[in-house]
Amino acid sequence: MAEVLFLVISSVISGYEENRAIEDFGRMKLEWLRQYFPYQNGIPTHGTIGNILSIIDTQYFEKAFQQWVKLAFGIESSSLLHIDGKRISGSVDKELQDLSADKGGKSASLIVNAYASDTKIVVAQADVSQSGDEKEGAKRLIEQLHLKDTIITGDGNYCTKDLLHRIRKKKGHYLIALKGNQPILKELAEQLFDDVRVDKMLHYTNEQAHGRSEQRTYHAIRVDRLKHDKIKEYSGLCKIIRVHRQREVVRKKQAKHSDTVHYYMTSSDKPVADLAAAIRKHWQVENNLHWVLDVEFKEDDSRKRIGNQAANFSLIRKVALNMIEQHRGEKSIKAMRMACALSDEKRHLILGFT
Repeated sequence: MAEVLFLVISSVISGYEENRAIEDFGRMKLEWLRQYFPYQNGIPTHGTIGNILSIIDTQYFEKAFQQWVKLAFGIESSSLLHIDGKRISGSVDKELQDLSADKGGKSASLIVNAYASDTKIVVAQADVSQSGDEKEGAKRLIEQLHLKDTIITGDGNYCTKDLLHRIRKKKGHYLIALKGNQPILKELAEQLFDDVRVDKMLHYTNEQAHGRSEQRTYHAIRVDRLKHDKIKEYSGLCKIIRVHRQREVVRKKQAKHSDTVHYYMTSSDKPVADLAAAIRKHWQVENNLHWVLDVEFKEDDSRKRIGNQAANFSLIRKVALNMIEQHRGEKSIKAMRMACALSDEKRHLILGFT
């Protein structure tokens, strides 16, 4: 098992991801691989590689990943963690995804990830493909991770009283989008921000780059001192934040404007400027993780569909990404993987050997 996983991780770091390509990589690099493991029976076939990855228990593998992150990078969690779900589109035929369950339809594998933007490390993942419930994955991650003084960000899908209570019970803080799934609280928030008698903290940002300009106005209201029964239902709720975003994008001398308002709720008493930065950083789970998995690692194009292959291989990609991020500096991920493919010394370094 260890030999196979070492082969797969070494291959993925070097840009080889399909099982047959991993087998080819192993045969080409057998002498190098034997510096670390004996490989007495040679390199396993691509079929054997796929079978082994399909039968590894996903939750066991996920817990092992968390322990590796702790040991390899010296962290259990982070001051700021972003939780978000991602489907692996290629894990199920599109025709089956378009069918309802009663007609034999299937959903693509669904993974909930915890990403630390300050260190660019994937801290954990939870495979919820069977239930299709992202909140179940978030619940597992909350229970497993060390969350003291950590701010957890997430979209409105995670805005449930149960999840917020679990975060506070672990001595963490939440910063979650407030949307229509909590209609009474959202209506109350709108009323509070329209009330001129209510004190509001203000923060403003203005960003301009590459034909895009965006102004964000943040207003925050302390609600923990308000005598309202609804507020007490949300564990530790301290502030509600309104973000007014005005955006203009110029392409080919044509400008597109957007004007949106979003609400967030938090148990943190940090200044509004700090909370605004945390809200902005949440998008790094999309830009620095999910986008990278799809564009650099071609995750959505992967056709690993047998057993637990899709979820387990997604975790292996994150092992590779975590390792590469610690060494790449200003270089692209593509350049780093190419260097690992060409240089045994570079591959040795990225794998953490000194």
